[in-house]
Amino acid sequence: MSQVTFTDPRVGTVYTWAANPTTENAVNKNRQIERTSTTGNVGAVKQQGDDEPYILDWGLNVFGTAQEVALWQWYMLSRTQTIYLTDWQGEKYEGQIITVTRTRMAAPANGQPWSVYQIQFEVYKFLSGVLATAGVIP
Repeated sequence: MSQVTFTDPRVGTVYTWAANPTTENAVNKNRQIERTSTTGNVGAVKQQGDDEPYILDWGLNVFGTAQEVALWQWYMLSRTQTIYLTDWQGEKYEGQIITVTRTRMAAPANGQPWSVYQIQFEVYKFLSGVLATAGVIP
């Protein structure tokens, strides 16, 4: 199992997470399809919309200030550009961090402050892995 990394594709800076996510919420790939009847009485008309975005939703325990600062710096960087995210199985995505939710824990762990984070990463392109190989478009 590999460690999760963020990469800045502009300059090649890589940040390796100290710990992998503790949870991954289910990811859905949905397409909106609307069916309406026609006025010509010839059956239903199907209209297909765009696929909904593909969003990775991970829980993460963050120990110590350095990890927290790094997470927020990557969040800020992804405000103005895309970043690469490589997961623990080596699958690579291009996108942006769209949500960071922080819950601070009052009791220190091993003498360090710690927080529980929920991170959502919207994928704009599959760079490697099963979905990239299958030609899935986020």
